[in-house]
Amino acid sequence: MIPLNQPPVTTENHIIRGDPAARRFGLVLFGTLALITIGAVLGIGLGNIAHYRYFSPYTQTALNYTLLRQLI
Repeated sequence: MIPLNQPPVTTENHIIRGDPAARRFGLVLFGTLALITIGAVLGIGLGNIAHYRYFSPYTQTALNYTLLRQLI
């Protein structure tokens, strides 16, 4: 038996519209986190390249530094 007071089924949800301030906060938050992440990656990468210009890599390691030396 179907209840008579059941609301109609629609594809739109008018309750969830999104708060403009929350959307703005989310964009600023994720944008800031993205910039911090990109800055950290660039800083670590450029720091490693600059380090290997002055100091040779540790010779007792299993890593291959030929690709890194080609970038320098």
